[in-house]
Amino acid sequence: MITVTTNPSQTTEPKSFPKLMIASKSKKCPSRIVFFINETDGICIDAGELKNIKAGAFRESWDIDCFEDYNEPITLQNV
Repeated sequence: MITVTTNPSQTTEPKSFPKLMIASKSKKCPSRIVFFINETDGICIDAGELKNIKAGAFRESWDIDCFEDYNEPITLQNV
C-alpha cells in the first residue's frame, strides 16, 4: 500500500502549474479533481459521478474556468 498525504495550503494566491484543481460544483462543472499540466491539459484523478470521464483519463481540452486550486489533503493508495 502507498499512502501520500499533503498539507493544505494557507495561501489564496493561485499556484503555478503543474497543480491539482477541483471543479466548482455546478451543472456546468460536475465535481472532479484534475492534475493540470497547463491551462488546458490534465489527467483526471477523481471523476466523481461522471460516467463519460474516468480516473486516469488524459484530456487536452479542460475548461479551466470551471476549476479552482485544490488545497485540501489528498491520499493516494493502491486498492
